[in-house]
Amino acid sequence: MTKTLKQLVRVLWAIEKDLSVIASNTGVNGKAEINSKDIISTMRSAIHDSNAVN
Repeated sequence: MTKTLKQLVRVLWAIEKDLSVIASNTGVNGKAEINSKDIISTMRSAIHDSNAVN
């Protein structure tokens, strides 16, 4: 259970980090909406990275 929670935290942290990068690269303010395709792409990357760690 602890391992699963640690993995979840890593994935969520990666998503937050990637969304910040996307926002800064597109000139989007922190509170503005980000394209849903970018979010899905980021989530897939984070999940892939998380699976690679296992």
